[in-house]
Amino acid sequence: MGSFHQSWRQLLLLSSLFLLHSLTAYPAVSGIFYTLCRNPGNYAANGTFEANLSHLLSSLSASAPVTGFANDTVGLGPDQVFGLAQCRGDLTEEQCGVCLAAGVEEVTRLCPYKKAAVMWNETCHLRYSNQRFFGKLRGEKLIRWITGNVTSDPNFDRILLGLLDGLTARAAVSPRMFATGKTKVDVYDLYGLVQCTRDLALDDCGQCLKTAIGDVQRYCEGKQGAWVIEGSCDVRYGVFPFFNGSAGGGR
Repeated sequence: MGSFHQSWRQLLLLSSLFLLHSLTAYPAVSGIFYTLCRNPGNYAANGTFEANLSHLLSSLSASAPVTGFANDTVGLGPDQVFGLAQCRGDLTEEQCGVCLAAGVEEVTRLCPYKKAAVMWNETCHLRYSNQRFFGKLRGEKLIRWITGNVTSDPNFDRILLGLLDGLTARAAVSPRMFATGKTKVDVYDLYGLVQCTRDLALDDCGQCLKTAIGDVQRYCEGKQGAWVIEGSCDVRYGVFPFFNGSAGGGR
């Protein structure tokens, strides 16, 4: 494997209000937390919506680690709240639980009294809203890349695209909507990962991943690594291993 320097930069599109934070209280959780406080309105302190939200977040934190995904709805009428939690497909149940516990702390601390919020971490994702969003493609976009370029092989981008397209084809027909893979580019081992939130239809998963790969082509040409979040899916690659287990796996 060639040498590289992991210096990350990011481009926030459509959602420039992502709040970046790394939780030192959860050393087992890697990477930065990206939190977006949506603005459909605020809820009153100590009211029914707050109680429903607390119940929802507890339910998601408890149920999602078992299979890696959960969605739920709590309450009725104006106090109804919808939520979704998902972990990266290669995480253990324990790792998933730790990440989501940190995510719940993150959104409740950074988005107090907000009726909708989104949290992304490298290993888990959490979302809640007073508006139903299940099964819909969502519009937040975050693009993060390593600043160093791969210059040793002019075919790097072509080989990368082939890897990501192949992973998309696998994820878009899998109930887990998750795939990892590895290939070789000159002196580099090139790793890739794609995943959709499991509330999507398989066709929508494929569409979301294709959009994310388009952003890789547009903004990350020649980069040693990148992570693209496309609201309902994410794509990541790098010239270094960043997922657990063998390529192609997932629990």
